[in-house]
Amino acid sequence: MDEEFSQRSWNKNNDWWSEDSLSRFQNNNLEGGEHWRDIETNITKMDSLYDATFHSWLKNEENVVIVSSYLHRIANEYPLDRIINSLKWLVSSWKLESVTMIIRKVTADWSLVKQDVGSENLKDRIFDPIAQSKIVEGETKRGILVRELTRDWPCIQVARLISNLSTVFWRHRIYQEVFLKALVLDWDFCRLSEFFSYIGAHLGLDYRLKVSMLQQAAKRNSRVDKKEESVKDVQKRVGQDNIETDGAKRVRLSTDISCIDSTQIPNIQGLPYIASEQEQELPPVGQTLPNISQSTNTSPNPNIDSNPILCQRSLNTSDRGRFDINNQQQSITIEISLRASSSSNNLSLS
Repeated sequence: MDEEFSQRSWNKNNDWWSEDSLSRFQNNNLEGGEHWRDIETNITKMDSLYDATFHSWLKNEENVVIVSSYLHRIANEYPLDRIINSLKWLVSSWKLESVTMIIRKVTADWSLVKQDVGSENLKDRIFDPIAQSKIVEGETKRGILVRELTRDWPCIQVARLISNLSTVFWRHRIYQEVFLKALVLDWDFCRLSEFFSYIGAHLGLDYRLKVSMLQQAAKRNSRVDKKEESVKDVQKRVGQDNIETDGAKRVRLSTDISCIDSTQIPNIQGLPYIASEQEQELPPVGQTLPNISQSTNTSPNPNIDSNPILCQRSLNTSDRGRFDINNQQQSITIEISLRASSSSNNLSLS
């Protein structure tokens, strides 16, 4: 009989794990494979898989006592982000009192340190560093949980929730301060001021603590404002800049560069002429032009016009046809004058 019961239990467990795996990993729409974030889809698939009504039963606020007791046993086996994700889905439409009960149950053991009750160990319990670190860690986690659950709540509702929780937790003021610092870690100055106006007197907060926390909130606001202003300035400058998308209309570099205009051109006046290699070398005048009479008269000043050079030769038949002259004219006189010019190689033929 016992063996048969064990076999049935083993089969049930195997079926449960296989079905549970199918339910949890069937949804492939979420990025990164974090299917646990979509609580609504997972619960709906469980209802379809087991032909049950888990969704309606869990969301029913009348079952808060049973649900909170169940969550107290299993919630602490999961990371904090999964606890926050599931509780946000669960209490999204619940009243403040029900949310308070859930938080009390789930976080009951977070800052609880088991110690000997004897009065002789009272001093050791208070100053034990291990116990202190355990309590600080638990209060920090509780503050983060409450902050994420109430992120979209009105400030007065958050104050009422903290007031309800204060009847159970924070027997010592230092633990309350740790919780509050984690709760308001990213609050702005206005929200924190409003929160203190609602709850400050009820919690009996120290004036110096409130001033310190408000100063931290003001610094956060200042950093955020500076960041927003810098982003707005960049956006404004980008909006004012006229960026031409047409390549034909874009501004181009000007060729009128002052450094080029001011470049001095060396004076080549008086330098000897150097013929290029492509030019045909001309033989001496005396060899190619026979019967030429040359008369030269040099001037002492090169800048003053010199006397012309007269070159005279007889014309043959081919020369007459080239120059289109009559047969009676048997010779042609060529006068070459050298005059001063801006160029060193300027010859004037006349």
